[in-house]
Amino acid sequence: MNKKIFGVFLSAVFVFILSTATTHAATIFTLPKSAGFNIGQEFTIDLKINAANESVNAAQATVKYPTDILTLLSTDKTGSAFNFWVQEPTVSADNGTLSFIGGTTRGISGESLQVIQMKFKTRGAGVATLSVSDAVVTANDGAEPSSVRKLHTRNSPAKSRKTGNKLY
Repeated sequence: MNKKIFGVFLSAVFVFILSTATTHAATIFTLPKSAGFNIGQEFTIDLKINAANESVNAAQATVKYPTDILTLLSTDKTGSAFNFWVQEPTVSADNGTLSFIGGTTRGISGESLQVIQMKFKTRGAGVATLSVSDAVVTANDGAEPSSVRKLHTRNSPAKSRKTGNKLY
């Protein structure tokens, strides 16, 4: 029996750009470790924040993934810019979601702030699109809750095409 191979061509893959109408916008994005994945292969994706132009101190989001293509095996907070968690990263395998609320006692800024590392395993072929909802990044400006920037999601799916037994 031929082993099915799942591959993903990453053109701006698993990238989530979250922006606001203000000039200082935080961006949540991911960094995949590989461009192609075999069915059954494990891989990691880092969820990060770009807050180069603004000091932030908290973020929350729900990441949704297709359960027919991916299984989320674990999450890792090692190296996270956040040192406390109001809601620990919580996985719902049935719904294909990962939710979290994290923060830090000091303001942080930078182009690639580590939030969470997600370890996935491919279980089927196809286009795997991760989406983000309920995303909020809080500015570290000492203001009242109005300083919370509600961000809007634009998803970039992983694109694949089939050629023989391999998807590219």
